[in-house]
Order: sequence, then C-alpha cells, then structure tokens
Amino acid sequence: MIRVLLSIPDNPFDPTNGAARSVRTICEMLAGQMDFMVTAVCGRGSAGDQFTAQGSAFGHYRGVEYDLIREGYSLDPAFQKQHPDILFTYGITPADRARRDQARQHGCKVVFALRNSNYMEQGLLEPMDGIITPSQWLTDQYRKIGIESTPLPLPMNLEDVIAWKHDPVYVTMVNPAIHKGQLILQTLIEEMNRRRSDIRFQVVTDKAWALRGGIWNLTLHSIEPFPRDIFAQTKILLVPSVFGEPGGRVAVEALLNGIPPIVSDRGALPEVINGAGFVVHIPKEITCETNQPVPVEVVEPWIDVITELWDDPAHYRWQSQQALNAAAMYRPEVLVPRYVEYFRSLGLRIVPSNAPSHRPTSVPTSEPKESR
Repeated sequence: MIRVLLSIPDNPFDPTNGAARSVRTICEMLAGQMDFMVTAVCGRGSAGDQFTAQGSAFGHYRGVEYDLIREGYSLDPAFQKQHPDILFTYGITPADRARRDQARQHGCKVVFALRNSNYMEQGLLEPMDGIITPSQWLTDQYRKIGIESTPLPLPMNLEDVIAWKHDPVYVTMVNPAIHKGQLILQTLIEEMNRRRSDIRFQVVTDKAWALRGGIWNLTLHSIEPFPRDIFAQTKILLVPSVFGEPGGRVAVEALLNGIPPIVSDRGALPEVINGAGFVVHIPKEITCETNQPVPVEVVEPWIDVITELWDDPAHYRWQSQQALNAAAMYRPEVLVPRYVEYFRSLGLRIVPSNAPSHRPTSVPTSEPKESR
C-alpha cells in the first residue's frame, strides 16, 4: 500500500484555482487504485467555507479523506495517524516549506506540483523527490535554470467537465484577466458587436467587468463549481492569453466537450490542444503590461475563425470531431495509468530525517494562484 498525503495552502475545492483542482483530481485518480490510500490536509484558502468536501470541512470525497483547516497547520497529526509515504504538495511560503521539512523528518518522499512560472528565480525550489508539470513547455522553462521535472498531461475528471447536454449558443471566455487576454477580448467583442451582433459572447467571471456602452452581444456568467455547467451553452472557446500559459486547463475541458478552442500562441497552449482547434499569433509587443485596448487588426484573425465556425455547420462539425479526437489523451483510460505509474515508480525509499531543508535567503510570502 502506497500512502499519499496531499497538503496545499489552498482550498482544493475552489473552482477558480486551477492548480488546486489539478492536484485534487490527481489524488482522486490515485485513490481509485487498490494499492493507494490518499488523505488530504489542506488550507481553506480565500474560498473559506464556500467550497468544501460535500459541504463539510472534513469528510470523504471520491475516495480521498479531506481535512480543511482554517488557519496555519502542522502535519504532525497526519504523520502520526496515516504514516504517509509520499507528500504531494505545492507552495513556497515559510509555512509550506516547514511542512515539507516535517515530511522529510518522518521519512516521507516529497512530490511537488509545479503549475506556473513563478519559481524561476534560482533557489526558490529546494530539491524534491519528484516534480511534475502540466506541459512539456513548462518543463523546458525550468530546465533552463537547472530544475528537472516530469511533464504529465493536465488531469481531468470527466464527471466534472463534460456537460450532460449541449445547447451551444455562446462564444465563451473564462476569467478575463489582463494576463489572460482581457484587452484582446474587449476589442474583439466590440468589433463583433459592430459587425455580427448575432454572434453572442459569454464571459465567465466573478469580478466586475464591463465594456463601453452600446454592447448588447455579451452575457456575464459567474464561476461555476463544475466546468460542465459553463460548457453546456458554449459553442466556441476563446483563450487569448498574453503570458506564457503553463497549461491551459480550460482549453482541454473544451476539447473533451467537442468544443473547438481558439487559443493564442503563448506558452503551452498550442501543446495542450494536441493538434485540434486553432492557434492564433499575438504580436510580441502585446504583453501583461499592455494597458490599452489592442488595435482591430490584432483581432482580425480571431474574427475570421469565429465567423467561419459560426456560419459553416459542416466545418464546425468536423472541428468538433477533431476536438474529441485530440481529447483522447486526457481520458481516464489513457491518463490514469500515467499518473499511477509515476507515483508507483517513486517507490518507498526513505529520506534521512536529517535531510537539509535548502532554504533560500528570502522567499515570497504567498503562493501565486493559478486560475482556470
């Protein structure tokens, strides 16, 4: 029996936190195997009591036993009770590092889920027994500074992701933050409102977001606990990120629903859509520091792809099938064995209790949150 303990500072049930959702899904994959026992001791994060395991701060959910703790916490009780072999974690605050030190002192191996590019400074990550990323692109970025990791495709739970029925009426974008391409979306919607107001857009966000007056082809939708509820009415997905996207979970969720994604050429987005959908170039001068709406010529390629998909049903059906074909690599029968093999391959080698902590001279005080 391989005993895995998940410990992250965030609430693993927060639907806005892609990193937390990813590690929770991985643990659910492992918990479905006869030779794994998985428990979780995690923070409640900024989501507080809003999202918990089946409405409780403590309980079993999909084979994993969760304990969500409001404040800073120690893992000593979990080590004394479950005697885990592997600590599965992320986080770079002093408290996160202290918990990893606890694990090593108990002879526990440490596997780090590296889900973003915010650790690129030398010394921010101490040596781990294993590091996994959601893409080859992210693995390659960290290799440049001497950090080796294993890329494994984004984990997906089909029950959460695939809509039970489809009424595709929207071009959808999730989380219109600046780094996710908010300014591109703004120009795109305004231009489409002028040219093709029959094509309606859905923006999924829990934050205040508005365009200039006279825009009526836009519907705002709040973040849902399950992605399937977003994709039920989505016909086309937009991911116009202007930063190096480390994974792009929402694009994979679209594929699994047979929805063609249109993504930018930044980071891992071209990789994760696996040959389906469309990749649109964004001029290099458009970055996270851009603070003005982009020129219309930047969104012309997005308009062309949207219009063709909307107006040509046969073309849309073909692209939808291509999306489903590309999504095969994310289905559980393909993906679960890869994660199980990785965690099994770690074995049960014991780390000496006096293993050095390799603390850097200074660390950030909070863990950057990866959004969906």
